[in-house]
Amino acid sequence: MSGDAIPDESHKLLGSVHYAAEFVSIPQPTESEVSKTGKLLFGIAQLVIVGSVTALLLGFFLGGGRALYRMARGKPASSFSRQSSSAWIYENSNPGPNGY
Repeated sequence: MSGDAIPDESHKLLGSVHYAAEFVSIPQPTESEVSKTGKLLFGIAQLVIVGSVTALLLGFFLGGGRALYRMARGKPASSFSRQSSSAWIYENSNPGPNGY
């Protein structure tokens, strides 16, 4: 046997094959990569803004609460009074004998 196809059997085999051309569409992503990146960056920006506003509000709340507490106890709102600040500035602006 040489391996050549026998014409009768080849035609019989081809007749038994039922070929139907079907095109299968590969689903494409609905969003582009640029759109996804934009949404990600926008979400990060929103988180940063919300965190910053929260930090500022918390700082104002705690700082104001501390000032109210000090005023309720008869002390000035700031522990850094004008007299102590001018003395601190004077002491730290004049270098000592070693230059420090």
